[in-house]
Amino acid sequence: MAGGRRANVPMTCPAGGHLVKLTTTAAKALVLPPGTKDKTFWDDELGGFGLRLREGGSRNWVVQYDLGGKSRRVTLGSTSLLDIGTARAKAKGMLAQVRLGGDPATDKHTRRAQAAETFGALLPRYLIANQGEWRPQSFKQVERRLQKLARPLHPLPLTSINRRTISGLIADIAESNGPTAATNAHGTLSGYFSWLMREGLLDQSPMLHSNKPKPRPGRARVPTEDELRAMWSALTDGDDYSDIVKLVILTACRRSEIGDLRWGEIDLDKAVVEIPASRMKANRPHVIPLSGPALEILRPRSSSQFSEPQAGGKVAALLITHRPLALYAAALVFDLLM
Repeated sequence: MAGGRRANVPMTCPAGGHLVKLTTTAAKALVLPPGTKDKTFWDDELGGFGLRLREGGSRNWVVQYDLGGKSRRVTLGSTSLLDIGTARAKAKGMLAQVRLGGDPATDKHTRRAQAAETFGALLPRYLIANQGEWRPQSFKQVERRLQKLARPLHPLPLTSINRRTISGLIADIAESNGPTAATNAHGTLSGYFSWLMREGLLDQSPMLHSNKPKPRPGRARVPTEDELRAMWSALTDGDDYSDIVKLVILTACRRSEIGDLRWGEIDLDKAVVEIPASRMKANRPHVIPLSGPALEILRPRSSSQFSEPQAGGKVAALLITHRPLALYAAALVFDLLM
């Protein structure tokens, strides 16, 4: 027997049980004795197989066996759903498992627990446990991919998710959001399922050997000098949008680096911007020299009579009220030319 446990399969019925010849007709005729709220009638042919009646009208087929000195019972189903032949066959199968060292009651409990362990139910635990490992912007991206792009997986038990499920989801993401989004989602899902394995919640990741979509080739083109001159000539002096676009051009920064730029990262005296590692994709600090024209844009903003800059305040907040509009304006430098 498994684990050295000894199984004792009842050959008649448990002590104190009521022994009857269970047939379709007999089962329909059985009723609770007066004053009894719960009673099991055991089959006289298949030991451990019985019909349990309870106050309120429930009538369920059950199987009971002894394992490790303790009795265990499994409910097979209601008489309204299972006929006696099907119920008896299920009971025989379970009792055979017991003789071979199995434990059907524990197996049923495990299956129920696994059914409750869905992709979506465990997701908050994963995000909380790993939030400190990512930069704020990276965390937002991971959360979005798992919460929104992977939403079809949320109600599924972890053990039911396989490579076919993953492949279908990634294909849908590629079609609706593009190949880059699909590639990023594939990587994020791999991280989530690897964590589930380390937590002992999965034996194998469904991402294993799954096809990774090819990302869209990176853009190598940059605006020409003539294009930059044309754009610069179209910009006005002192206009919020124009100043944002000019800063992107003058610093060659990413649009998010300008959109999230904080006054504490700017040293006007040294004429540099020092972006901390926490905001950089490579997790290394980045120093950007400021040219004279860039300083001419920033200095008036730093002494604005309407809003005194603070170390933690965003520069974009003085350039324009709404950050998404600031990012949009900065994006024009690249998105309209590429």
